[in-house]
Amino acid sequence: MRGAAPGFAGGSGRPLPPAASGPAYITGIASDSTTGGYFHDQYGQPRFLMMDNPWAIIFNAGEWNGGDWRADMSAYLTSKQAQGYTGAYCSAIGNLDNDGSYNNGNTWDNVPPFTGGGHPDAGLNNAYWQRVDYFISTAAACGITVLLNIAYTADGSSGNGNFASGAALDPATTTAAMYADYGTAVAQRYASAKNLIWMFGNDYYATVETQFGEIWSAVTATGDTHAMSVHVYPESDDRYDFENTSYGSSGSGFAAANAQWMWVYTYNVTYFGIEQSYGEHAAKGVPMLFAMWGDGFFFDVGGLNITNDQMIRQMAWWTLASGGRGMTGTSNDVWPWSSVSLSDSQTQNWYANVAGKVRAAYEALPGWHRLVPDTSSALVTAGRGTRSPGIASGSLYDGGTDNYVAASRTPDTGGGSQLAVIYGAKAWNITIDQTKMASSYTPTWIDPATGAAYAGTKGSTYNSGAADGSKPVSNSQGDPDWVLALKA
Repeated sequence: MRGAAPGFAGGSGRPLPPAASGPAYITGIASDSTTGGYFHDQYGQPRFLMMDNPWAIIFNAGEWNGGDWRADMSAYLTSKQAQGYTGAYCSAIGNLDNDGSYNNGNTWDNVPPFTGGGHPDAGLNNAYWQRVDYFISTAAACGITVLLNIAYTADGSSGNGNFASGAALDPATTTAAMYADYGTAVAQRYASAKNLIWMFGNDYYATVETQFGEIWSAVTATGDTHAMSVHVYPESDDRYDFENTSYGSSGSGFAAANAQWMWVYTYNVTYFGIEQSYGEHAAKGVPMLFAMWGDGFFFDVGGLNITNDQMIRQMAWWTLASGGRGMTGTSNDVWPWSSVSLSDSQTQNWYANVAGKVRAAYEALPGWHRLVPDTSSALVTAGRGTRSPGIASGSLYDGGTDNYVAASRTPDTGGGSQLAVIYGAKAWNITIDQTKMASSYTPTWIDPATGAAYAGTKGSTYNSGAADGSKPVSNSQGDPDWVLALKA
């Protein structure tokens, strides 16, 4: 290996504490019983998780550039920094399902994750985990937090939610003590990596609850305090499924007991899942946790009624206007980390021109991290359109058909809300109850594609398709979707 990863100690591969200053990155979550909380950075400031999903970069990087995995990772992460991303979600160990070259977890050039190609009790193979080290430390220097899935479950021929047969963590050959050894080893290795969040699962249907528990118990027994969540199955979050407006049974007791925020996995309009997650507190009497859109539509798919750009932009703003604290904004060309992944992650329009501007516009709204959905239509009293009834798992939102106006506002602690965010995918007229906002509020139209802000005219009605103040008649792409922020 050529030198040590920046921020890591020579041959041990153990991370060194990060500098006291430098680019901000997400370090954890802040709880709030009223709004569910939010992600925060090392300076204590709220930070939106704009997340890309290069699933296979750990074990495929270098395959397409002559073996220089460091250059691959660095080029990817520096481009994410420039684009305004704050998170990268990847799998610690590969298999055929997440586009690894081998089912046993080895890298493309056949470096195994465990010493001697054995089981977790043989110890972490430093040659392998130096790649993880480098990715995490380089991400920190770029202001990016790594969501590291240390227990990826396949959803293909091996069965939904299981560790793949023949994989590095296959339960047929991995004992409880081995899972515990693995959890202990990764927790100790990354104890001081501050820009790290643990993830479990992927299309996960509670098949290996015991094994998840063995890994997680070992991680927490080391004193580890990194945040964590669980990547469950489509049309659900970590506590309940939401294929319709009632709350079904959770597919994972492990997720319900341990996830620290709600990972919404949906191929539906994203507002539906985000609203459902925030509604669990009142409907089911469970603690309020914040929600993010974690999985679903990926950029660059075929068969849509609208363009990929319009589809992912709508999914993004439905998430934001419902109070989502984060979202995935990734591409089918990027997650496998194939020969085109680096180039496409740098040049596809969503990455290059939209994602960072959307995040910047949202984070510029004071109090964005305290928004909760206006599901009772207390603020938007007329013109909300028709709310999605939900879709069955395995279905897909029929792009371009939804006319619902998603809305959220900060809690009224006396004198009205300080912020509201409203979004619709169709040109629309809405009526609001101005008494729900602080009397000093001002309306601002935001171009959903560029984040550019334009002053609106204060009143009880707003017409997205008409000139208003300095607002253009339509957004910069000529599409009908629109964003309205009400700010005190």
